[in-house]
Amino acid sequence: MSRCWVKCISSMLAISLILFASLTLTASLIVASFLPATTTYAQTVSPLDRPIGWASEAGGTTGGGNAAPVIVTSASELQNLVKDNTPRVIYVQGNIGGNYTVGSNKTIIGLPGATTGSWTFKGSSNVILRNLKIRGNGADGDAVTVTDYSHHIWFDHLDLADSTDENLSIKRGSDYITISWCKYWFSRDGGHTFGGLIGHSDNNAAQDEGRLRVTYHHNWYSKGVTERMPRVRFGKVHIFNNLFDAPGNNYVIRCGYKANIRSEGNVFVNMKNCFDFSTSSPDSVLQSINDLFIGNCSGTTGRGIAFVPPYQYTVEPTAGLKEKIEAGAGATLNVPGTFSPTPSPSNTPTATPTPASIVYGDLNNDGRTNSTDYSLMKRYLLGSISFTNEQLKAADVNLDGKVNSSDYTVLRRFLLGSIDLLPYNGTATYQAEDAVFSGAIFETKNAGYTGTGYVNYDNVPGGYIEWTLNIANAGTYTLTLTYANGTSSNRTVDISVNGNIVASGVVFGGTGSWTQWQTKSITASLNSGVNKIRVTGTSSDGGPNIDKLEIRRN
Repeated sequence: MSRCWVKCISSMLAISLILFASLTLTASLIVASFLPATTTYAQTVSPLDRPIGWASEAGGTTGGGNAAPVIVTSASELQNLVKDNTPRVIYVQGNIGGNYTVGSNKTIIGLPGATTGSWTFKGSSNVILRNLKIRGNGADGDAVTVTDYSHHIWFDHLDLADSTDENLSIKRGSDYITISWCKYWFSRDGGHTFGGLIGHSDNNAAQDEGRLRVTYHHNWYSKGVTERMPRVRFGKVHIFNNLFDAPGNNYVIRCGYKANIRSEGNVFVNMKNCFDFSTSSPDSVLQSINDLFIGNCSGTTGRGIAFVPPYQYTVEPTAGLKEKIEAGAGATLNVPGTFSPTPSPSNTPTATPTPASIVYGDLNNDGRTNSTDYSLMKRYLLGSISFTNEQLKAADVNLDGKVNSSDYTVLRRFLLGSIDLLPYNGTATYQAEDAVFSGAIFETKNAGYTGTGYVNYDNVPGGYIEWTLNIANAGTYTLTLTYANGTSSNRTVDISVNGNIVASGVVFGGTGSWTQWQTKSITASLNSGVNKIRVTGTSSDGGPNIDKLEIRRN
């Protein structure tokens, strides 16, 4: 998606916020003409939504309020906008990675498919974080850390996975927090595969006593989570209408030192030690009210009478609740302008791909590279016009990070047919993280990659990476993928060009570790002009990690 389109979306969102108390259907349909088609669950997000639970108390949580929305497409843009206390409404687009430290007064919403790295809230207040896939580690190995008296934060519709400790922890005097419609899971077995802490130490009463008030509702603790769903010290924690379905767990909710927990209307499916009191104090309380235990559950008896929440809320019946949470928890929200049918839940990836990748040399975004683009490049170099950020990326056809006469020369040679591919710097290399991908995430944790990171397929078939290439001359080309497979099992992919499979069931064997990279090549016929190359994982655990694609004419 070009920068000008992004500005159009931002403008439309800003207009809708100014004219309406909430985004109307009319505004949504206008924005829909600019956003890519998507299939999501039919819950629609607005910057004006507000939480229920503890985050609604003591003044409530409003985030960036009515601030004009902006859309960010890079980690550096996002960090610059979230780190201060200026009220902002920020939409995140694409798989951008990064690790973020958040100030105050922010509403941060992921457009469909948006994926980031970790988040740290340290002394933060009045923040809303919604509709994101979050991967990676921040403070203390957590995907999300809330600490140092942070307060009034709403986490909603997040897909939280694969931290090295907890996926979301709250500690050191933090208060007035709601966590709703989030999915917790891990793709690995072993190690710290924990949901989260409320309070980090029995010896921290000075900060924590009278604080750590947290509400959990409609969250899904799924595969791989072994314990701490959550583990609570000191706080008044309200846990209602959640789904606990994590086979092989150790325990679910731990009622620790001076904890006061109200559990009501939750669904537990074959869970061990649903209520654990192994680290409790004599005054610890966990009251179970109308919880549903399905299958072989243990530890289902509470203890004592819990606090009564001061806010308004509705506990749904447990009948049908499991299916509702499975369909809606995680980063499943529609964003205004992305109206579409509600799909049936499945095990195949449903993440929406990021917008189309850059077509190098296409400076007017018409899908072609021709003399018009050559003229635009000349006018830019003469100073008679300026380029948007997206145009600057497309104009950097030799990948040296600058737009100058060298790019002008490369573009001229491409148009004359003496260069087959753009971008061109001696070889045609396309990083995986610069492509469109769905059912996969951007990562940096395994060393040895050549760009800013690599792409890791989800552990299910159907995820893909798709590059858009600009080819001057039709012909036969060698396509080489650099990959890592740290398992002993083969991973297979289908490779297609312009929608047609040219190599089926290509085998990527083990490379010895996830930091050892090898190459796999195929040949394929490419057309003159724009070509789309897609690599789709077909094995049960997805595809290998992909670093880059290299193209050479035979």
